[in-house]
Amino acid sequence: MTKHLEAVASSLVGANLTPAGWLDREDLAAVVRSGYDPATAARTEDAAVNLAGPMGVHELWSMLRTDSSVHATYWVVEWPRSEVHPTFLQPLLLGEPMPRTVTLIAEPLATARALREIRRTKAEHIADAAQRARIGQVEAESTRAEVDDLERREAELVAGHGDLRFTGLITVSATSESELEQRCAALETAAAQAMCEVRRLFGQQGQAHLAAALPLARGVL
Repeated sequence: MTKHLEAVASSLVGANLTPAGWLDREDLAAVVRSGYDPATAARTEDAAVNLAGPMGVHELWSMLRTDSSVHATYWVVEWPRSEVHPTFLQPLLLGEPMPRTVTLIAEPLATARALREIRRTKAEHIADAAQRARIGQVEAESTRAEVDDLERREAELVAGHGDLRFTGLITVSATSESELEQRCAALETAAAQAMCEVRRLFGQQGQAHLAAALPLARGVL
């Protein structure tokens, strides 16, 4: 395991990222406690490992209740379709102060699978373009940008590079349902400012919270 962690850290450094270090048992307990009950975690300096989890969990259709907190998790269904500044996520990360967790999951894709998905999407775009031409509809700039991105990804795969599927998840927390809804509205506004489209994961809040708010490597939904 140690060698595997060292290899991951080396890969991060090679990607011009600076890992701050791995969480030990106490650090992990503190993060888990904060993910389940931010209000309590903020008042507690040290989280006991055996008390990191919640005393109770109640999953509702649009939210998750844990101890003294309620949470709602969103999925980033659309990233910006055009070129953006590196700080485009600033409204989501540094906007209105509130407890939230922004998680980006990078899933490596096998080259053959990635090429199949890219070529299938390109075929769909070609069919859509033929339909637009038939009815005299103008192609949107966002569509052209998406096609250009597909061409770039395919060229990189053919050149021997890998491909990743990115999944964005955002969890908002509050101490009451009314406060949560206010913060969810603020989050949706911030997402629009970041040129991202988010969707609340109705009926999946328990599973979504595990993937988004806790560092448990649960992967995508």
